[in-house]
Amino acid sequence: MQFTDPYKSIEVGIKLGKLTAGLFFILFDIQINVNGHGIGLLPAFAGYFALMRGLCELKGETPAFDRFRPYAAALGVFELALWVLHCAGILGPAGLWAALLGGISTAGRIFAANRLTIGMNDIEKRFAIPPAKEGLTGAWQRLAVLFAAAFVLRGIRGWSVISALAALLAGFSFFLRFIAAGRQYDAYRPPRHIPPRH
Repeated sequence: MQFTDPYKSIEVGIKLGKLTAGLFFILFDIQINVNGHGIGLLPAFAGYFALMRGLCELKGETPAFDRFRPYAAALGVFELALWVLHCAGILGPAGLWAALLGGISTAGRIFAANRLTIGMNDIEKRFAIPPAKEGLTGAWQRLAVLFAAAFVLRGIRGWSVISALAALLAGFSFFLRFIAAGRQYDAYRPPRHIPPRH
């Protein structure tokens, strides 16, 4: 196991808090209908670009975050293009292209949550912080299943509403656990004695 300066965990915790705003925009896709086209009030591209800022500040803290940075940038550009297409009325809510691009968007959100989960778990191990009774991994697994189900069932009357509400609750649960993990790192004071590196 790799150990670092014990008081650096405090600094890392503060920086992790900067990822929460980006995660909020990514998880909660609130849209309004304008002339039959859905326009996001909380555009996911803003969330990915916010994540980029936090990930850049956390450079070197965990390989998971370092590897995710270019993907976050690519997903941000993709979501920006998608948002522009919706705003311009070029891309509607139905059709093959809408389904294909929507599927990529949903997969991107699930992937982003997974990378953040892996990164947080890695930092937790590095600083030897006792894990919570139910950490981010279980919350992410529920999020992945329910986000995918909500996308698949979005066109089925009745089921679309139920699955969307379930996905919203899963996203909210993951978001709260992410905030709690960030606060845990921020408040944690590891022991002064740190075992030597191996």
